[in-house]
Amino acid sequence: MKRVCLSLAAALALALAGCAGPAESGAATPAPPTEAPASTAAPAPTEAPAPTAAPVPAGIGIAYDDGSLPEGGYDEYADAPTGYEVRLVLTADAPVADFCFLALALAGSDDAGGMTFTAEPLYTADTLAPGRPLVVSMTFAGIVPDRGISYTDTDGSTKYFSIEMSGEDGSPLLVPFAPAAA
Repeated sequence: MKRVCLSLAAALALALAGCAGPAESGAATPAPPTEAPASTAAPAPTEAPAPTAAPVPAGIGIAYDDGSLPEGGYDEYADAPTGYEVRLVLTADAPVADFCFLALALAGSDDAGGMTFTAEPLYTADTLAPGRPLVVSMTFAGIVPDRGISYTDTDGSTKYFSIEMSGEDGSPLLVPFAPAAA
């Protein structure tokens, strides 16, 4: 039994000695290559262009009229009466030019569900400005929008939105669209 234990101890010692690797056996291990040190010199200063103030896009809000607007404190447009009209309040957080309330006709759609419309102005104003909302009486006629707005934004681009009703809570929404090519 002593011989077996001694034999096992010797075999274990030999096995452990073989696992030590070349560094422990006295053989030199080459050092890994090193990268050249990065330059610590500061980059040459360049003159930055003078900042230009980009126009901030205007935000147009839409909500149901809750009757809290002061008399005479808004502009108003009444679409054709149907007996099912709702009153919507359109507000701007920055003045926008060439504001239009539009009649929309579906011109086409794409595979992703995006719709294009032809648009005819029903109401126009030179500006829609903060503090002077537009109240519109209109009817949501179905699932395809038939009313919308357009305006010239502060950056000079013309924006188009259809007026739709949320399928979640019935709130009015402004959904961007691209007008059909003329």
